[in-house]
Amino acid sequence: MAYDSAGPPPDETTWSLVQECKKHSIGLIISCDANAHHSQWGSTGTNPRDHINSEAVKSKEFQIQLEKDKKNIDQKNQEISNFHQQLVEHKKTIEEKDQQISKLQNDVKKCEMKLKDLKEYPFIGCTSYGNATDVHQTSFSNYSFDAICDSETAGPGWTVIQQRINGKEDFNRNWATYREGFGSFDGDFFLGLEKIHRLTRFKPHELYIYLEFIDGKVEYARYQQFAIAGESDEYRLGLSGFSGNVLDRMIQCNNNQKFTTYDNDNDGWNDGNCASRYLGGWWYNDWCGFM
Repeated sequence: MAYDSAGPPPDETTWSLVQECKKHSIGLIISCDANAHHSQWGSTGTNPRDHINSEAVKSKEFQIQLEKDKKNIDQKNQEISNFHQQLVEHKKTIEEKDQQISKLQNDVKKCEMKLKDLKEYPFIGCTSYGNATDVHQTSFSNYSFDAICDSETAGPGWTVIQQRINGKEDFNRNWATYREGFGSFDGDFFLGLEKIHRLTRFKPHELYIYLEFIDGKVEYARYQQFAIAGESDEYRLGLSGFSGNVLDRMIQCNNNQKFTTYDNDNDGWNDGNCASRYLGGWWYNDWCGFM
């Protein structure tokens, strides 16, 4: 058993000796040099095999430590990733809160401006004239116009924005005419998109639609919220809160639609102009539906 044998013990010579002794029933005592100068015993006189074993042990220990370090690094990276995700979510929440604060600040500013307008130019409209049913001046925010006040159809304080009672007025008008209004207060008329826009923007309004047929039948529809946008948004219609004795078609067909005239087509109908087809301006949808 040479100390520098390339193979693992026992070597071929020793193995042959053991087999021969077994064959002839001969006792055999084997002794060996177990490297008493091994580094484990503090010796410096070690052979090359001991150096190899020591390096292997150190390499294994280093590999184990590397795996532990890698696991720790992976855990830290995961913690960093989670923290980064939390930061992103917090940032998004802060941005949403900032937007809400900005909106509230704008709302407060608008309320302050409206309060200032009310102080400088108090609202005077049909609600100011009690049970009067006649033409009166409406004025607010340094803006004024005449309008019919109606206190008989649905209670006091209503401003009439459209009236069709004798069929003498042509409602197939261009955009500019619908914007300014047309007709006569003692017959058919339309108050004007710009007036209605300013009126409904200045303070909340309801809409009441009253239809009376030749046979005396009456139908009505009432909306708790009514407003139209400005000309930059083509006087888009806004309605909600329906009640009445008819099927609600205005919200179904016309709500959130832009106004259309024969010379300003804002409906979604690709094959033509709804105002030209039905000979009048309205808030038509893509299939020319109306109330």
